[in-house]
Amino acid sequence: MEIKELGIRVTATPREPLNERLVDERDELACEALDEQFRRQRRELGVAQASRLWFEPVLDTWRAWIEDPRFDELDCEAQALCELAVTVTDSLAMRDALIMMLIMGTDHGSGEEIMEFAVHPHTRASGDAMGRMLTEAFDDPQARPDCVRVERGIAALEQCAQVVPDQYCAQPLAMAAYACWWIGDARAMPMAMQAVGMDDDATLAGIVIAAMLRDIHPAWLCMPKAPKEACTAGRRCDGARE
Repeated sequence: MEIKELGIRVTATPREPLNERLVDERDELACEALDEQFRRQRRELGVAQASRLWFEPVLDTWRAWIEDPRFDELDCEAQALCELAVTVTDSLAMRDALIMMLIMGTDHGSGEEIMEFAVHPHTRASGDAMGRMLTEAFDDPQARPDCVRVERGIAALEQCAQVVPDQYCAQPLAMAAYACWWIGDARAMPMAMQAVGMDDDATLAGIVIAAMLRDIHPAWLCMPKAPKEACTAGRRCDGARE
């Protein structure tokens, strides 16, 4: 994989899973059936209508997981995890919408804005709104994310990557890596490398790797430094060094 914008090439070979995989034949068949269902709906209903119909329950489940103070990833139903994996594998716009909801919380943008970006990602209005929200969240040193909320999302994504077959595993891992990078969690690099090992076209994971190699981090993680001195992050949400 080559990250052309940064001039970095990432070479990855398949790695051992971070944890023991729990995939069984039922989950594999469920993912294949969901994939076919999603594609069929888009053919029959058109991309926009099918995308909204498909994404709404996935978004509702995702919101319920990350906002539940009693969330336990082991309670996530296998079918819901399969739906998440198929969604973020088949639609990068939906993947990015779920990431934005996770890292920006309820203070940035409405649920309808998230939905519009997932369904109509190429319209100027959607692109401008999402670009503005993401830029503000990245550049504002006061824009501290809800790290507990983000950790719930990471846990759900890790669980998802454990139960789905290999072809649907890379994007959940890449999302988890990105979320870890956003909050300064040291798991970001191994998760990103795992994602690239699963799929060398997992560009989001490559971006995380490139950002970490270049010492690029969200502004809220950056300690005050002398002018022109590189930002240093890698801190946990409680402010302690890894």
